Amino acid sequence: MMIRNSLFAAVALLMTGCGIYKPYTRPEVTTDGIYREPVTPTDTASLADLDWRALFPDERLQQLIDTVLVRNTDLRTAQLQVEEAEATLRTARLSLLPSFTLAPQGGVSSFDNSKGTWTYNLPVTASWEIDIFSRLRNGKLRNKALYYQSIEYRQAVRTQLIATTANLYFTLCMLDEQYAIANETASAWREAVDAIRAMKDAGMATEAAVAQNEAAYYSVETSVKQLAQSISETENSLCSLLAQTPHKIERGSLESQQMPADLLIGVPVQLLSCRPIMLRPKHVRRSIRRLRSAVRPVGRTAQGRRSSTPASCFCRPQDNCCSRSSRPAPTVRA
Repeated sequence: MMIRNSLFAAVALLMTGCGIYKPYTRPEVTTDGIYREPVTPTDTASLADLDWRALFPDERLQQLIDTVLVRNTDLRTAQLQVEEAEATLRTARLSLLPSFTLAPQGGVSSFDNSKGTWTYNLPVTASWEIDIFSRLRNGKLRNKALYYQSIEYRQAVRTQLIATTANLYFTLCMLDEQYAIANETASAWREAVDAIRAMKDAGMATEAAVAQNEAAYYSVETSVKQLAQSISETENSLCSLLAQTPHKIERGSLESQQMPADLLIGVPVQLLSCRPIMLRPKHVRRSIRRLRSAVRPVGRTAQGRRSSTPASCFCRPQDNCCSRSSRPAPTVRA
């Protein structure tokens, strides 16, 4: 009895000593005094809670954004990464279940024109790895963190595409207004040059005045050409997001654009939690998921040095249970 109790105590002590790293815990962050003046928002609703269709009511812009979300290759790549991570997570979850192997075999034998004998063999093998050191569990948690990381990355790509499409669209509207104003200015300077030339012919102006007005006119014409080039380049950038060949983008005017009357900021922390930080093409939440997934391989590396403990069994029916005689089989001759 004493030996048995000592054995149980040793096994329990060995199990308690299997921990090789601490679980991941988020560090505590002190947020007291981060603002110079106290902030007391009256409403927690923020701009990030609005749907992009409510924020951009222009129908042409909405059609462009819908096309970008369907045809853009970056977003499709992010979606494939989500599906890949989901399949990997499903595989990691199934690794905790036992595996079975069935290899049925059969044969027939006959000697000296006797009745044929059919023989069946149904070996069944079952194996199950006992996850003592949490190697499989850590692998599942790591793949789960990678799965959520891919979801956050897809959301970041989607948000960035919507913002970039809207920015290019409004840039085109702005360039159209500048182009129209530049054309009107060029027309006014052209009339001024014609008038100063007529005055020179009448002896009321000098050649220097004519040259000065012509220089101003050519400067405005140069800006008109530059604006036309900027419009073409912006349209090409938008067509690249649309995954289409370069063409003219149908758009409205800058004056016809309408924005929500009240743009609430709300709590800055809530606004930041919904906004992807695109200084690098990553999301804040994605970085947190990456940190969590990076903690798991530390435990798996150390656990890989320990031998796993598989449990398996092999079951094969006896020959007399699996063999029976049936109708005569074709004779087998040497």
